[in-house]
Amino acid sequence: MRCIAIPYVAAQADAPEFATAGLLLRGGQEEFTARSAYDWLVRSAEVC
Repeated sequence: MRCIAIPYVAAQADAPEFATAGLLLRGGQEEFTARSAYDWLVRSAEVC
């Protein structure tokens, strides 16, 4: 399963819960764009 992690508090990005995410947006919601998530999803699908 693919997982995108967007920590609510950016300082929590190093928490173990986020370690297995395929895409970790360390900057939280401010860093998120639908385009970057979509591009990552397409790239990760090509690898499988």
